Amino acid sequence: MEGEAMAAVLQVFVQHLINHCKKEISLVRGLKKEAEKLTGSLDTIQKFLNDAEMRAIPGEAVKSWLMKLENVAFDADNVLDEFNYHLLCKQVEPVMPIKPMKQKVLSCFPCFNHISHSRPMALRIQEINEELESINKGAADLGLKETLAANVPTLPDAARETGSFTLDPIFIGRDKVASEIVEMLTACTTTDERVFILAIVGMGGLGKTTLTRKVFHLLKEKNRFGSHIWVHVSQIFDPIALLKKILKELAPHKVEAEMSKQDILKNLQEALKDKTYLFILDDIWNEDLLKWEDFINSLLGVTSIMGSAIITTTRGTKVATTMSPHQTHELKELSEEDCLSIIKEKSFGKKDFPFGFETIGRKIARKCKGLPLAANVVGGALRNKSIEKWMSIEEEGLAFTEGADHVTNILRLSYDELPVPSLKKCFAYCSIFPKGLRFEKQKLIEYWMAEGFLEADGNNDLEFVGENFFNILLDNSLLQITRRYGDWVECVMHDLVHDLACSVLCGSHNAPDIFRVRYMFLEEKSKGVLKKNAQYLRTLLLSTDDIYGNMFSEFKCLRVLTFGHNGAIELPSSIMKLIHLRVLDINESSIECLPDWIGKLVHLQTLRAESACLRELPSTLTYLTALRHLHIRAYVRLAAEMGLLTSLRTLEYFKVDDKSGYKIEELGSLNDLRGKLEISNLEKVGNKEDAGKANLHEKSKLLKLHLVWDKYCETRNDENVLEGLQPNSNLKKLEIEGFKGKRFPSWTPEMPVENVPQDSWVQLDKLIEICLSWCSECEEIPMFGQLPNLKSLRLIRLSNVKSINSSAHKSQCIVFPALEKLFLFNMPTLTEWVHVDSVGVSGVMLFPHLQHLAIQCCNQLTNFPALLCSPLKHLTIRDIGSYKPLANIFETKLTLLTKLCVKEIGDLECLPDWLFDSNPSLSKLEIAKCPNLRGLPDGLCTINSLEKLIINDCPSLEHVGVQQSQGSLTCLEKLDIKDCNALLYLPCEMVGSSLQTLKLENLSSIQNLAGIIECLPKLARLTWLRILGVPQFSAVGDDSLNIDVSMMGSMETVDGILQGCNFPSIHVLELKGREGWENLPKSIRTLTALQRLTLENFGMEELPDWLGILSSLGWLNIRNCKKLRRLPIDVIRRIARLKHFYISDCPGVCFDISQWPDISHIDDIDIDGQRVVSDHHDAVRREELWRIFVERKQRRNSYSKKV
Repeated sequence: MEGEAMAAVLQVFVQHLINHCKKEISLVRGLKKEAEKLTGSLDTIQKFLNDAEMRAIPGEAVKSWLMKLENVAFDADNVLDEFNYHLLCKQVEPVMPIKPMKQKVLSCFPCFNHISHSRPMALRIQEINEELESINKGAADLGLKETLAANVPTLPDAARETGSFTLDPIFIGRDKVASEIVEMLTACTTTDERVFILAIVGMGGLGKTTLTRKVFHLLKEKNRFGSHIWVHVSQIFDPIALLKKILKELAPHKVEAEMSKQDILKNLQEALKDKTYLFILDDIWNEDLLKWEDFINSLLGVTSIMGSAIITTTRGTKVATTMSPHQTHELKELSEEDCLSIIKEKSFGKKDFPFGFETIGRKIARKCKGLPLAANVVGGALRNKSIEKWMSIEEEGLAFTEGADHVTNILRLSYDELPVPSLKKCFAYCSIFPKGLRFEKQKLIEYWMAEGFLEADGNNDLEFVGENFFNILLDNSLLQITRRYGDWVECVMHDLVHDLACSVLCGSHNAPDIFRVRYMFLEEKSKGVLKKNAQYLRTLLLSTDDIYGNMFSEFKCLRVLTFGHNGAIELPSSIMKLIHLRVLDINESSIECLPDWIGKLVHLQTLRAESACLRELPSTLTYLTALRHLHIRAYVRLAAEMGLLTSLRTLEYFKVDDKSGYKIEELGSLNDLRGKLEISNLEKVGNKEDAGKANLHEKSKLLKLHLVWDKYCETRNDENVLEGLQPNSNLKKLEIEGFKGKRFPSWTPEMPVENVPQDSWVQLDKLIEICLSWCSECEEIPMFGQLPNLKSLRLIRLSNVKSINSSAHKSQCIVFPALEKLFLFNMPTLTEWVHVDSVGVSGVMLFPHLQHLAIQCCNQLTNFPALLCSPLKHLTIRDIGSYKPLANIFETKLTLLTKLCVKEIGDLECLPDWLFDSNPSLSKLEIAKCPNLRGLPDGLCTINSLEKLIINDCPSLEHVGVQQSQGSLTCLEKLDIKDCNALLYLPCEMVGSSLQTLKLENLSSIQNLAGIIECLPKLARLTWLRILGVPQFSAVGDDSLNIDVSMMGSMETVDGILQGCNFPSIHVLELKGREGWENLPKSIRTLTALQRLTLENFGMEELPDWLGILSSLGWLNIRNCKKLRRLPIDVIRRIARLKHFYISDCPGVCFDISQWPDISHIDDIDIDGQRVVSDHHDAVRREELWRIFVERKQRRNSYSKKV
């Protein structure tokens, strides 16, 4: 495999060199002869490589020949690239400003003086030709033949729409196991275990990480833990490094290059304060018990909160035993049927097997041996293949071998099936990232471009080819997506796939026996490799801040340079000598400005400068004519004349100015811009003609456009300007902000629909999302209802729109046919949304796919269309002028609601009777500020899916459904009812076992409070309690707990609250009891983290000795304990940390001078409101003050007895 793989990846490089020779070198006088000779030699080598890839030739001789070829090829690439650098510099010279600025800049370009000296270049090419001749002779001696390449296969178009990505690999056959683990870990949050450890064990490829990722996301969605952290561990288990990785995930700004273990633990303690956590430690190999105990004991010392969990994944049972887990789950193989399902979904999506494929697929599934990785990879390799190819792969490509070798063979099959050598090289390159490290899709594609692995294909540029390559690797499960937010995609390589890629990639520091390392992700362990290979390195990804000013002068061949997190505020000047550099990433640095010499890096394709410190780009940036991707923040001031950078694909922000070089016309020549573009300060554009110079309609790859005017500027010509900003027909997202025109331009109202003559179309039919905001003068909005693909419409602060009309257009039968989300916010003059069938059109459907509807701060709105066929899931109605719009919506019985929020509707008296019975999937109900709402319909307590119930400020609310038992809210996690003083009854079913937050405030008429209080000790998951303003009881708590049971409640109630509820470590406890209670609740002794304790209104004669075990107590306050007879000296003496002691209204307590030695360590002592001693005084004065107080107290008591 190794020889064929090396041959495949070298083919890419050799072809790259051939293209170099033909395009640039042969055109220069004096070099043509050598260039032709070089091209011939490379053509011959390419033919030898074709033969080497097609057949396995054993022995070290072939490997040695390939290594020699690789070294010469890289040398040749550097020579030719240097020559191309000089050509680019020569092309830059004419665009430089006149002297003296030109002279200043030319000082950065010494190459200008040598471009005419082609003789040295010819000699260097001649030397390479001689070496290639020797290599060609060696190939013939090895028996390699000059073989023409077979027809290059057509690459499948793996492009996909944004939003159609799914987490890969496909999750099939593990749902039951995932649910069981989620249930197990949810239950652990209620136990007295500080950390529950679950080990998932299984061989490589069995799906441990995929299962764990599923569990991780499910628990994160349910918010079961305070922090959710994922760390990949792999073979080196270093407790300090692992703790630092966890800290980096929790608080990246706290991480420094050099940190002691104590510093790490201190920062972890701050980050995890009062939080439970779920940590995933993926792929552990450690069998050293001492190392594991060092790690876990350090972690246990960080926080004392109960109910955290750690999931570990490992291939070995001995590794699992080392961790002493509470539970070990040995993952089993999938069934043959599950493997078949994975293969089908990878090959044909949701479609059924075509005729004849299922029988072969079943045989292939059987050979996957229950391994989901194997099924995913094979399914990807079979995608778009003929039935004959399926049969061939089943018969020849999947020969069974024992153990891990079987998985490796399947992975090799997938690699072999990659259609072109350049794709194989791109796959292999991914191995430079450490195992388990997540990397961004866009960055990866930019690295591929920088290394020359991609070739533009006809009408498709490098980025399109890279995107297609990425998607093919994804489809083949050679990459897996871990996270996605919009267009941002993060992925990872499975460990076994990583091993395969390492074996293929020539020159990775991860590969064994590599003499010349060319690609490196710098870690602590690889610093020794860095120095030895500086002159060969082409990719250097720094993960630390060990950067020295002159270190980069050694990296003469570098193409990709990424800075790790560091405090550098200047770009090292040695970087200016990196003439081959294509990618420079300073995102994680603290660099404040870029130097003028940045313009010397004329090969630069990607500049990532999203550092929070950077404010301005230098003028010399415009010399980087090869620049394709400029990543900056919105507030960074661009260089003048950005229009010179005609290769730009990424420029997300452009701020218009009226100065020369900053006008909107600079965008006119940037027709390759893609993705997103925000143009701000549009009030500085003069008219339609000026706006048209931006040529937005010609930027066919621009998918997201955000047009921004200064909303506070008065002098405007907005309508005219917007008319000239017509976007391209491929646009998917349009935002218009601050527009002050009364009407939108001619290119927005009329949109293409079916059965309409083509000459009447206006070209925005691909729009998916539209947002209009702060358009304060706008009187009407365009008829967006005709857009066939529009999924999201947001209208925000359109303060002059009075009516919206969504009537059907001509023969249109559906209005807003694809809309899923509709938001209306702060439209103070909007009175109605009218939907009327047009003349000759009836039975028109409106919003057939609407799932999210939010109407907020539209306080004049009195009419809204009925949602006759909308599958509405989320409904938010807030601050509207009348209940009528909500009534219109409720004309249709909604059955799919999961979230309902109703606020600030003054005339709302009731909700429809069917609401709760018809929506069994409702998970959140929030009602607030509805002063006339008198009750909720029946059925609320039957919604087993309800997780959050919030009712605030409804003073007329008397009931929340019927009073007898209806069911159980088994999933209710948050119950918050406040300022409902007419409420008479609260069903006890609402106070269920899943409750985590309970807030009952200002419910002065509640009549069944006693029943609710009896439920409190059963709330094992409760972490937040607040009961105030209710008859005869109060309790407030999280880390600070205030309980008043002086009028209602028992000692058992208090013990139940303190022991049963799962509060974070309680630091403050204020407890008001009853005079008849002669003892304290014993559950107080379990509060070992208690720092402040206030006891009020108890009837005991002395405090129990066990209070002395509260070693963290620093503040003790005793109030109104009339029967207390003596100062708790024994308790005070045992609590070394006690610094503040207060006692008041305890008339039976006697004070004596002899008590001083036992209480002298206390800083502040207050008795009956008088500060007796303070930490401001020295020891002698403090004792004197105590003696004076006692003597006065004794005299006062003596006088009182005489009287």
